[in-house]
Amino acid sequence: MFNCSISLIILFAVLSTVAGDRGICAQEKLDLESCAQPHKEYIHSLSDVTGREIHNPKFMKKFVEFTKTASSCIGSNVTCDASRHYRFFLDSLTNMGNILYQESNLDCLKNIAPTFRFCYRQARMTYNTLVDVSRIVRKMTKFTDCLRKELVARNVCTRDSVKNINVAVKIIRNLVRQYEKWTNGEMVPMVFNIEKFKDD
Repeated sequence: MFNCSISLIILFAVLSTVAGDRGICAQEKLDLESCAQPHKEYIHSLSDVTGREIHNPKFMKKFVEFTKTASSCIGSNVTCDASRHYRFFLDSLTNMGNILYQESNLDCLKNIAPTFRFCYRQARMTYNTLVDVSRIVRKMTKFTDCLRKELVARNVCTRDSVKNINVAVKIIRNLVRQYEKWTNGEMVPMVFNIEKFKDD
């Protein structure tokens, strides 16, 4: 199955900076810390994530519930860049997880596990690639392009599942691009909008 460990790595990297980020508005910084506080143990546990957890629907449902709860806590009325970035990352991860872990989509993913492995090898992705921001965008683009083509070519999933997974793949690609911009201090605050990732 597709290794979404990059999503977990991104989330951990973003959330682990909440306490140390001095550039955000004072009140929103306190609010972010307040939102993170009840989940500190869980957030810390994500540092031990290996990527295999992506195969565990129970683990991932808990992860998606966490991202949804944290995003809701931050709220939609934040105005400072950092708060808006955190909200964007959390909403992206929530929507991606909700799509991938719908039962019909999950069954599709299981059916095409060999395709994921093939595309993973084609893109020459490794753990080092996933944690190297300078290389990840190029590798993820190769991987997701391969994946989309293979999903269309193979007739082992319903049309709806293929469309849904395609949306999730687009979300992942965008998430990786925005993460690269965020690490370089170039990310522009934005609101996650799933419609942007759906085909017309």
